[in-house]
Amino acid sequence: MVTDGATNEECDAIVTSINPATAAARHYIKTHGLSLIAAGKEVTINVETWESIGDPMNHFDPEKVLIDFEKAGDGFYITKLKGTSFAVPSFGAIDAVGYQGPKGGRRQASAMWATNERVIELTVLEKRSLPIEKLLIKLAANTAAAFI
Repeated sequence: MVTDGATNEECDAIVTSINPATAAARHYIKTHGLSLIAAGKEVTINVETWESIGDPMNHFDPEKVLIDFEKAGDGFYITKLKGTSFAVPSFGAIDAVGYQGPKGGRRQASAMWATNERVIELTVLEKRSLPIEKLLIKLAANTAAAFI
């Protein structure tokens, strides 16, 4: 999708300890996802990217995307979830920020990296007692670092 001078792509993934080889297993994963996450048997991952299309008449502003993310992060993670912001490695980005907070029996973390032409956001939802910041940064070392 092209919006505000950039292409925008989104990808969701589920990592689970349950073998999804059968339709019944896939249905179980789909209907019990949140309880599987709380039990430590599933992690969900969302990756969203924006990349400038290079149109001077339709300028992409990565800084605006990052500012909007920070406002939403402050409102959701810090105010609503009583979570925190945390430092993330830049992986070559001009700016990067991360947030995390408890969400029921789960913990959610989201981070964003921006350059002059590209932005990537990575969100992870996993069991509340696990070190989500470390997992997000480990995943970002492959995804964000490769995109930036």
